[in-house]
Amino acid sequence: MHKLSIRMKQRSTQSEWLNAWNNIENYVSESHIKRLTFNTVNELIISTTGKKVAYGWSGGKDSIVLQRICELAGVRRSVLFTTEIEYKDFNEYVAENAPEGLETINTGMGLEWLKKNQENYLFPTEQKYVTNYYNLIQRKGLKKYFFDNNLDQIILGVRTMDGNHVPSKLMINNDGYTRNAIIRDWTNEEILAFLKYNRLELPKIYFYKDGFREGTGPWSKLRRNKNRSLNDCWRYVYEYDPEAVVKASKYFESARTFLEGELSI
Repeated sequence: MHKLSIRMKQRSTQSEWLNAWNNIENYVSESHIKRLTFNTVNELIISTTGKKVAYGWSGGKDSIVLQRICELAGVRRSVLFTTEIEYKDFNEYVAENAPEGLETINTGMGLEWLKKNQENYLFPTEQKYVTNYYNLIQRKGLKKYFFDNNLDQIILGVRTMDGNHVPSKLMINNDGYTRNAIIRDWTNEEILAFLKYNRLELPKIYFYKDGFREGTGPWSKLRRNKNRSLNDCWRYVYEYDPEAVVKASKYFESARTFLEGELSI
């Protein structure tokens, strides 16, 4: 059994994700996930046998699924690119749940970087800058890691239904950079079902107000729009990680103004 209920990420709502998460047996059967897992693992084994590979792990829902698939296929090498502006809950999750032997690479993106780039990257008003966070943190780093370590493939947890452009499972650039998107065609419901049936824990950030839509990544990528002002963005971050806003107030006047308003209530 496999029923769809969650729209593509950009159009989905937190309630759609939570409804599926809390009632997954009504959408995807455990037997379906067992078949999907078996087929995906076998496909990964075939596509990586005799090759030097690693997988990208971000601590997000897709990469948690990818981790288990890779482990079942005998792929153990993994890499995480991180920043200094993550939610406290996410950092704690990584510390407790990182794959064994995970190589962690700090991008150097912190409050100093954010201050220099605040016009575009402090609560962006345009979607392209939200998307650029992935490019800056993951895409550039993964490609460098691929070549620095003479890999044949880097395995990624990117999927079409999560709003990513994934033209095929195996993507090879002209320069030889090769990405294996083994779970490309998995639906949102299948991702959630795999996590639930395998009793895999998600970071707390997914259960924030807009957690499944926002996903992982720096708190500063929260997008400003007609329904969310700059002050609203600071309030969102403060609700879940007040210490992050206190630290940010040393760099951003808008954070100081927000805190003054909060503390005067």
